[in-house]
Amino acid sequence: MKNVFIAAVLLVSNMALAAINNPIKAFDIEMNLSIDGKQVSTPRIIVKEGEKGVFTQEVDGQKSIIEVVAKEIRRSDLTKAIKMEFTVSKIDADGKVVVLSTPKIIAANNSEAQITVGETGRPEALSLSVVANKLNF
Repeated sequence: MKNVFIAAVLLVSNMALAAINNPIKAFDIEMNLSIDGKQVSTPRIIVKEGEKGVFTQEVDGQKSIIEVVAKEIRRSDLTKAIKMEFTVSKIDADGKVVVLSTPKIIAANNSEAQITVGETGRPEALSLSVVANKLNF
């Protein structure tokens, strides 16, 4: 019985040390999405590192979906940054999901970054600006 108790204490201690040495990383991401020159959404989402977060909304009959996967990386200058991979889609009148863009954005913690897609002399087809903050649990 004493050996079982010691084994249980050691197991719990190892789990606690693992949590301290490998905290769960997550990111608080604020986004601003414009499609065809019109702001359509300003969502905020918290995602665990490496897991997909999804935000869906409908504004004036236009349904849009933003998916994001974020992870912390080291840049070539060895500073840490947050790499975010997005899929921006809309749902057409037939209910079909149409992917508009799959941008990848790298930003320093708590710094705004933006990507814009469009043609010269025409309104932006898509603009996505983000501010990401790293969270540790």
